[in-house]
Amino acid sequence: MAYYPETTKQAAAHVALGFRVDRTDLATVVWAAGPVNLFTINGGQIQMNMLRQEVTVAAVGAQAGTIKFSITTAAPYAVATVDFSAACGSVSGVAIGSTVTVVGTALNTAALLQITIGPQLFAKAAPLILTPGIVSCSNTGAAVTGTATCAIVTSMWYWPLEDGVSVVAS
Repeated sequence: MAYYPETTKQAAAHVALGFRVDRTDLATVVWAAGPVNLFTINGGQIQMNMLRQEVTVAAVGAQAGTIKFSITTAAPYAVATVDFSAACGSVSGVAIGSTVTVVGTALNTAALLQITIGPQLFAKAAPLILTPGIVSCSNTGAAVTGTATCAIVTSMWYWPLEDGVSVVAS
C-alpha cells in the first residue's frame, strides 16, 4: 500500500472541498440561545462548500434545541443578517460523533442533515456564495445546557472567489 504524507492528504482534501478552517468550543456555548459568532470572512466573497459541526466530547444537555446558521454581512455590502439554513433536528443528548451539516440548496431553506452518528450521504449540492461578514450559529429552541466538557468542532470548507480573502475563527 502506498504511503501518503499528511501534507499530501490535506492537499487532496483541498482539491475536493476547498480550504478548511476549524473552531472548537463547548457545545453549551455554540448551541446557546442567542447567535454565537463562528467565522469571520474578510476581503471578499467565498464559495462555501460545506459547514459541519461534530460532537467530540460527551453528550450535551436535555433541552431540545434546534440549530440554524446565518451570516451578518459587513460594509461595503448592505449590513444585514440573513439565515442561510433551515433548523436541524433536536440536539438534545447527542453522542460523540454526531454531526450537523449544511448542504446548501437555497437561502433560508438549505437542508441541514439531521443530528446523526455514523455514515452520512453527502451529495455536493449547490455551494453557497457568502459575502464578507460573520457566520453565526443560533438555537431556535431551548438553549442547550450540559457539562463543562461537552465539545463540538465546527469546520468550514471554502474556496476564495477574490484575491486576499481569508476565513478565520471568530
